[in-house]
This record gives sequence, C-alpha cells and structure tokens, in this order.
Amino acid sequence: MFLASMFGHKETKQVDNYMAGAVYAGRRPLFDRSVLVASVLLLLLSVVMIYTASIGVLAAKVDGDTFFFVRKQLMFILLGGILSTLVLTVPMQIWARLSKRYLIWFAILLLAATYFMGSEINGAKRWLNLGFFNLQSTELLKLVWILYLGGYFYRHIKKMESWAGVVRPLFFLGVILGFIYLQDDFGSVVVVSFVTIVLFFISGLSIKFCFTVAVLLGGPFFAYIIMTSPYRVARILNYLEPWKDEFGKSYQLLNSFMAIGRGDLTGQGLGESLFKLAYLPEPHTDFILSIWVEETGFVGAMLVLGLEFFLIFKMSWLGLRHLKTGKILTGEIALGISMWFLAQVFINVGSITGLIPPKGLTLPLLSYGGSSLVMMMAAIAVYLRISYEERMGLYTEYLAELKSVRRMERRQALNKMNEALALAQKEADAQKNASATAEAKPYASTVVFKGTNPNKGTSSVKLKPDATQAKGKIKELDSNSKVESKLAPKPAPKEDHNYGRSYLG
Repeated sequence: MFLASMFGHKETKQVDNYMAGAVYAGRRPLFDRSVLVASVLLLLLSVVMIYTASIGVLAAKVDGDTFFFVRKQLMFILLGGILSTLVLTVPMQIWARLSKRYLIWFAILLLAATYFMGSEINGAKRWLNLGFFNLQSTELLKLVWILYLGGYFYRHIKKMESWAGVVRPLFFLGVILGFIYLQDDFGSVVVVSFVTIVLFFISGLSIKFCFTVAVLLGGPFFAYIIMTSPYRVARILNYLEPWKDEFGKSYQLLNSFMAIGRGDLTGQGLGESLFKLAYLPEPHTDFILSIWVEETGFVGAMLVLGLEFFLIFKMSWLGLRHLKTGKILTGEIALGISMWFLAQVFINVGSITGLIPPKGLTLPLLSYGGSSLVMMMAAIAVYLRISYEERMGLYTEYLAELKSVRRMERRQALNKMNEALALAQKEADAQKNASATAEAKPYASTVVFKGTNPNKGTSSVKLKPDATQAKGKIKELDSNSKVESKLAPKPAPKEDHNYGRSYLG
C-alpha cells in the first residue's frame, strides 16, 4: 500500500492544488519523481561507463570476463534497491527516536569492529566481511552520522547558540574521526567534517563560531594526519608540481589530464578510450569520469555533472525549505545528504582535474563500488521518504480543507433551499388565504330583487352580492322594485313525528 501511494494516489485526480501553492492537474505522485528519474539515469549511465572503462586489458585480467565488473555493479544496484525499498517504509520519526541513543553507538561499534576484525584490501583495513558482501563501514557511517545529527538538532535546537549545544556532538565526532583515521581513510574524514560544519552553521551557530571550531579543533587534527603520513605529504608536493615526477607519483593524475583533453567537445566515441588500456590504473573506480570525458567529451561531462548537481540542488532546496518552516529533523537530514553528495562530487572531480590533491573518493551513483553505491541509494531513499511525508501532509491538509469547504457549501445550499421552501410555503399560504377570502364573500348573502313590470308582470331575481352586478340589476328593474335581502337562509322545516306533518318555523 505504501509503494502504491508513492507512485500515485487514487484520489489525487481530484486534487488541483495541494503542493506548496502550485497548481496540479490530473494524477500526481506523492513523492519527488524528478529525483528518482535522475537517480535511475545515473545508475544506468554507471553501468555503461563501467562497461566501457573496464573492457579490454583490465577486464581480461579477471578470467577474461569482459562483463565481470558490469555484473557486480548490477548486483550492487539490486542490493541497493532492496535496501532502499526497506528505507522508504521507515517514518522519519523512527529515525528521530533511534538517533537519541542507538544510532551513534551503532556507528562507533561498527567502526571499532572494522578496526579489530575487518579485512585489509590494498593496505587499508576498511571492510567488514559479511559473507556475501564486503561492507565499508565508513560509507554506512556517513548516512548514520547525518541521521544522528538531524535527530540531535531536532531535540536540542535551542541549545545550538552556545558551546553547551555542541559539546556532545563534537565529542562523538572526535571519536568517529579517530576510528576513520585508524582505517587510513582521509577522504571520509574530510567529508564527515565538512558535513558536520555545514549542519552546525545551519542549526544556528554563527560563522565565527564554526570557523573557530574548524581552526582550533580541526586544524591541528588535519595537520597531524598529513604530517605523520609521508605519502600524503608527497601527494601535496606532486599536486603543486605534477610534471616533476610524471612517471612516478604524478603518473595517474597526468594521464587523467591527457584523457580529459583528448575528449574535446564530443569525445572519441564509446569504447574508443586509449587511456583505459593500463594507462589509468583502475579506471572504473575513482577515475571513471576521466574515461567518460575522453569517450563522450564535454557534452558527456555536462550530462553527468548536470544530473549530479540536480540531485544536490533538489535535496538542498527541500532541506532549506523545511528548516525555514521549522521542520528541523527532516531539514537537517535532507541538507546533510546533499552536502555529502556535494563533497564527494567536488573531491572526485577536483582530484581528476588537478584542482585539489588527489584523493580516492567515488563519484556518487556512478563509480564502481559496493558500499558507496548501496549507501548512497539508501540516502536517496531517505530523501524520497522526506518528500513523501511532506507531500502527504500537504495532501491531507488539502483534503481536510476541501472537505470543510464542501461541508460549508452543502450547509449554505441547504440553508438556501430551506429559505426558498419557507418563502414558497409563505406565498402558498398567502394565496390560499386570499382565495379563501375571495370564495367566502360571494356566498355570504343572497339578494332577491322583486318588482312589477307592466309588460312582463311580477319578476324576482336572486344575485350574489357583487357590487357592480347588483347596481346593474337595480337599474334594469322597475323603479318601484322592492329589494329584499336575505342575509341568512331560513332554518330547515321541523317535522312533527307525532302528527305526521311539517311546521315552517
């Protein structure tokens, strides 16, 4: 029933204006269909992009199966679809209750379990082996952290103007970032920190306060992470002078530059990339956009980035609208998800174009990867749930208002009908009284005209007492006529049963 209502309510055909004053006509779904369509398009593009980027030498290394990564990506999409369907059925108030205690401790225990029992891949211990799926805990953490902050601000929004309101989330943030640092995932540290600062600012903290927190707390922490990792220092140096070590640390970045430049306006055509042939290591993951631009050019890049920024804009707009109307929980969550997407798009695009030092983060809904793809699909489902509850609330209010208006219209119509009936009854009574009066006057008395006419002898005429008629008959009769008026009929004769004859009274 829930899914049926999501994809079109049967009563929406009667709705003309139920969504924020906009005019709707016909059948309308109770969710943001544009975001769903954009997400599906990105997922379809991801399948195409992964196929074109992984075909060839890279795919041949996996038992010669050119569809290996495509099949796995489709499996991830299916898993994400199942999880998203389940997330759609969870009301936002449930997340608010869970965020009070359970979500944050679940996140901490998950990170701790990954550190102590996780699987190490490519030198980093970031994954929990679930048997059928390797879960990257930091990707799940991003969504859980946003849900926690939304619930916290929802309960403590009045405290967010001072240090008293931020002590607890900052404490948990420090614990979480510490575990992420131990997993050697600097990109996730940046994303989580950025989302937190933005949500702090939106919740009511001043720019000065947020800047102070970022500098005093975040500055030393980030400096320590960078300075204690020689390869991070090398990345920054190579970013500043990429051509200094073109066959070493800068090899991947410079090949990305050349792949993008080769794309020109319309690209070389799908499957015609040269740099995916071992020039760009693992081109189907972090550098998948470079291969896509090489094959589809500037047009293809604008298509992909346009869809990404459309999702970010829609989620940000919904979040800001909810915050403006006092819906703290859903506003913070929607805005947090949009900032998560924005951070990863910026870092991914900035890394492949040389705007920022290279850092491995997936492009939302496009790059190959299980945990990132599944959790971002779940985040889209959370947004759709928020959109559904908003529209359902407005729709319910509209129906209530519509019923009230119709009830008032029926009452007014009934009153008018009663007034019309009363007036008609009054007129009918008046006409009946007039008719009764008019009928009663002619039969009130009988006039008998008697007179002697020399030609015709004695005559007698009985008339009803109509004034005009009476005057005319008086003139016709002889001037010596005698008028006798009988105002009442004579009583009926009485019979004497003893004598057998009648007496006239």
